[in-house]
Amino acid sequence: RVRARTVQSYAARESVIVVTGEPFYVDQGGANELRICYTSQPPERAGRAAQTLARSLAAAARDASDTPAMVRLV
Repeated sequence: RVRARTVQSYAARESVIVVTGEPFYVDQGGANELRICYTSQPPERAGRAAQTLARSLAAAARDASDTPAMVRLV
């Protein structure tokens, strides 16, 4: 499972800020969701931001696959 905070961390390294969904829920939900605001940016930045987000998602997915399971099934 890809964690939103991991994606957030990787994106921030490239100066792209995304927010986890928690602040947008009254019931503590949204931990596994991202909020991405793109309306305040000029269109010419969209491609770079999308590439950064794609790299961040891929890196977070690699991290998730490298993480050993917390419970071993036998």
